[in-house]
Amino acid sequence: MEAVVVKEQLEKELLQPCMDVDNSSLESPIQDSSKLNVSISSSSSSPPAFLNHKKRKHSTRSGNVTAVDIDSYKYAYDIVSALQLSFVQSDRLLLTLVRRLLSRLNSSSDSASPALAEALCASGFLKLLPQLLLHSSSNVAKKSAEALSLLAISSYEVNCQVATEEKILVALAHLLSTAESDVLLVAMHGILNVTTTALGCTSLREVAGLPEQLLRLVSFLASSLHGFVQPGDKDIFDNSRKCVDSEESIRATETVTEKLSDHQMPREENLDSLLHLTSDEAIDLFDLVLCTLNTVFLDVGLLHLSGVPHALVSLQRLWNSIKQLHSQFDEAFFNITNHWPTLGFILAPRLRSQLAKLIMLLAMEARVDAEANSMDARKLFSKELCSMDHFFQKHWELSPAQMTIAPEINALSRFFEKIAGYSPVGLLERLVDTVTACPPAVADELDLTILLKDMEHDLGCLPVYNQDIRLLKCKGGVEVSYPISTSSVSSKDCIQAYISGYTVVLRGLQFRFPEICALSNGLAAELGQVTVGANLYLTPPGSQGLRVHFDDHCVFVCQLRGRKGWDVYPPLEQLPRLYSFKTLSTEVTKDYATHFDLQEWDTLYIPRGFLHEARTECPEQTIEVQIDRHVYPTSNPSEWHGASLHVSFGVEVEPPFEWEGLLHMALRSWCHRSRQHTMLGKMHEICEILLHVAIRNVGNSCHLLRKACMLRSSQMDADAECLFHVMLKEVGVSADFQSAIQAFQKVGVTWLDWVRHLSVGHFDINELGWDCDMLSKSDIVTQLEDAFLKMRGTFILEASFIESVKVRAVLLNKYRKSRQKLMNGLLALH
Repeated sequence: MEAVVVKEQLEKELLQPCMDVDNSSLESPIQDSSKLNVSISSSSSSPPAFLNHKKRKHSTRSGNVTAVDIDSYKYAYDIVSALQLSFVQSDRLLLTLVRRLLSRLNSSSDSASPALAEALCASGFLKLLPQLLLHSSSNVAKKSAEALSLLAISSYEVNCQVATEEKILVALAHLLSTAESDVLLVAMHGILNVTTTALGCTSLREVAGLPEQLLRLVSFLASSLHGFVQPGDKDIFDNSRKCVDSEESIRATETVTEKLSDHQMPREENLDSLLHLTSDEAIDLFDLVLCTLNTVFLDVGLLHLSGVPHALVSLQRLWNSIKQLHSQFDEAFFNITNHWPTLGFILAPRLRSQLAKLIMLLAMEARVDAEANSMDARKLFSKELCSMDHFFQKHWELSPAQMTIAPEINALSRFFEKIAGYSPVGLLERLVDTVTACPPAVADELDLTILLKDMEHDLGCLPVYNQDIRLLKCKGGVEVSYPISTSSVSSKDCIQAYISGYTVVLRGLQFRFPEICALSNGLAAELGQVTVGANLYLTPPGSQGLRVHFDDHCVFVCQLRGRKGWDVYPPLEQLPRLYSFKTLSTEVTKDYATHFDLQEWDTLYIPRGFLHEARTECPEQTIEVQIDRHVYPTSNPSEWHGASLHVSFGVEVEPPFEWEGLLHMALRSWCHRSRQHTMLGKMHEICEILLHVAIRNVGNSCHLLRKACMLRSSQMDADAECLFHVMLKEVGVSADFQSAIQAFQKVGVTWLDWVRHLSVGHFDINELGWDCDMLSKSDIVTQLEDAFLKMRGTFILEASFIESVKVRAVLLNKYRKSRQKLMNGLLALH
């Protein structure tokens, strides 16, 4: 009853302009539909001059008016006049007119369709659409929504005109809560077509109640589709979880006549009509709502809406169901989806991608139980704080160290509880089948919209080989990868590789398990960095995964199961920069190795740059194990004897958070402060860039500037400030103008892109307003050198440590917030 009252109020408000029609200006009333064709086609009257004016204004085609244009405008003027008259004649006539208009739009050629759409807009059809969409006849509303859908994609100009008609969008939104299921489907098509322009997306965001209704729809449909596949809801590591019966699930989804009401579906106000949807219709509608939400709200998010938590839970349940279906159907079984198209669509990559994208969009703003746990992070070193201080004084970025920690106080105990009790093969089945792809993100990009757009094409995909999972074996000093014919990797691939002696590496553990995420964040907080990555390594007995190598990040190796021997060698380069990989050109001298034997609950710290390799002990027996009707020879795969499982935490010291980064912040802050007191031109801007390059050159030759800067805003002690001024003096002595010119011309300053995120002034290397060719002119170079030397000397004297630390704290907080939101989104997919 309430819905009827609301509709009457909307009709009264929206339709009043359409009813103010001067009937005397129209042709005589049409009594039946048989006369309609004569009335429209035989009309010889030309459209008024204002119609031709509007047509030229909005046309996307150039040139003179064609016969197609004239015919389209005649038809549009006549059909709009007839529609206006039919409102006071009969609903049957109105439906006939709308059907004929829809037929004309569908049958128009590529060149005629935009012309007819523009003519309809110019003749006032858009003013009639709200009344047509809210008509009491569901058939009229449905056909009108179909016509609107075609108009919205006919041309850019027409779409923008539709988007500016607020009453049309309000009427469409009203259909989502009151219309029958078939009308609702067409209305969703219309809304999605409106989103094809930026103006359409903006206008839809401003429609009151539309975001909430879309969330209610997507939540209801997600719960409904979850009822079709009927998976268990418990944790993926729970042995008592109810598994899906594959054949029964297929039969359920195949029965296209089956209604949602046949299952235990949630009851939602004003959504009872959806209970009569078939599974195919439900999936079609679900796909439309997903695409609409992802398109309209990608740039602004949905955090302010009350329905987000409930929708997120429903979507995650369906997501886990789809992942479970994938894990239970082998490749041969997927061919059967040709006979069961509904199941095929549920498992289709496109639906997975759209569903994953919306889950990530909702979860990025939600709070996840993965806050930084500094206390657990400290337990990686020891339970006593003095041992942690000893570690930082004697070993951090200096030398490797082994630490033994009792299992009951180890920070990984909660994660270990999830995997305890599984054999290596069982662990691979549980882990690999439940993970999804985690696309890489640009490190210096803090805009979540850009990050999500960069990642969206890979979201929801199965684990990508060499991105999410690596399968490696070192044989005779040569590192080889397990051959896989597809880009994705399955648990069967991993099991076969493991049994063949390959190490299985699951990357990005911090994006997949909240416990690891919390521990990584806690470790990053203790070390003054943004984030810490985590990988899991499962090595079979008597095997070596990676050849001798060094990492560009510090590593904490935490042994969980079995034992592993490590050989660590002196570094070829002290503290290499992040992403500065170098190929080993000579053989490593084994005489200089330091050996570490890691047993369960041991932690090994390896500074960046130190060469290392690891190997498990040889097996004592060989047996055969049958897995999925295949027999594999293996070294006791059901037990951990000889095998090894460890988690490796990688501390990536990003450029802004080295000591060199603090000097760049000091320079940017000082330059911004100087500009506030004096009028400085392009010469000052060029000198600042060159001094940044000179500081980097000093960092290339002095490894102290490449050390991790572990300062926090509350930790500004005298020793740190003293070290800051020592490094400033090194810059004053070693920052050379000519070397800076050469480095700038050779490699540019793209490595300095992160400076644009600083909170001091506006600085963007992509907006430099000077010509680089000027550096080749001798007279200008001479002036630049004098200005450079003067700036360098003044900067060394006036640079502020406290100011730099404050700027660093603001930047670090920005990075951490952005990364945490990214983690929240990816955690929600696991």
